[in-house]
Amino acid sequence: MAAFRITKYDPALRTESGAYPFDDWTTVRDVGQIRRGKRVTIQDYLLAEDRYLRAVRSLMVAADVERLRLSLIDPGPEPLFGVPEALVESTSDDFALIGRKRLLKGPLVDAAIRLGLRTGSIGELCGPNGFYLQISDDMYVYCGFYYTFTRAPSGQPVLPMAPEGLFFEEFPSPFFYEMP
Repeated sequence: MAAFRITKYDPALRTESGAYPFDDWTTVRDVGQIRRGKRVTIQDYLLAEDRYLRAVRSLMVAADVERLRLSLIDPGPEPLFGVPEALVESTSDDFALIGRKRLLKGPLVDAAIRLGLRTGSIGELCGPNGFYLQISDDMYVYCGFYYTFTRAPSGQPVLPMAPEGLFFEEFPSPFFYEMP
């Protein structure tokens, strides 16, 4: 199975231990805060969010997946805690759009990804070919699926291009664990 991390943090800038050493914004709750000498705006956040939507769609196409099953949604007691006021209504609309639906396609997949990035309330989306998405509210999305990739001379898989400002890294999900 191929496993990837979709991230806005440039892997070339990580330390030897894999840490990202910069005070970059990591969540929707950072909107309005100063990070790396710049105030994080709603526009910064929405641009990144849109890039994640495009990245996931490109991997879904690569895996020949059109629908995903929502296997876990946990809005918690305060699902909108920390979501900037400018995004509260659209985030509430996404919760309402998904409602009790469990088989998602098109705009419903986008809504689930937005909810995951904004609130951390989406645990996992699954599809055919072993496809899965695990969404973290710290701007990491983990994706995996069975797929025969074309390999570069280096042995690395040839993936769709990540949208500008994002990176696809071969990386196993930290949310999976081996059963004893």
